[in-house]
Amino acid sequence: MPATKKSTNNGIFMRKKVAKELIKQSLNDKKINVHKAMIKSGYARTTANCKTSEVVKSNEVQQELGNFIDQLDGLVQDNIKHMQSKQKKASFRDANNAVESMSKLKQLVSGKPTESVMEVKWEE
Repeated sequence: MPATKKSTNNGIFMRKKVAKELIKQSLNDKKINVHKAMIKSGYARTTANCKTSEVVKSNEVQQELGNFIDQLDGLVQDNIKHMQSKQKKASFRDANNAVESMSKLKQLVSGKPTESVMEVKWEE
């Protein structure tokens, strides 16, 4: 059965709403939960159980998250620079935790695996 224009527009609206909910969760220092964001955005529980990856990877979600992901990249780079200057001090651990946390958040909202290995090149 082909999708109607109304159902297609509703799907686009719901995916954009998911993206906004993910940003809201992140800014409120909450653990990112795509499943909960989908349910809050109007998806049925059965859909939210099996389509989280598909929704996160959709064009609408990625467009909504574009600026947010760019900001995360900037924060990660800033923390890497901070780590370089604090290598022998206790706050190195804090900067490292921040880089790890923001990198995982970026991977999650980008629809990529969070367990990927990230290569960091140190400036000499």
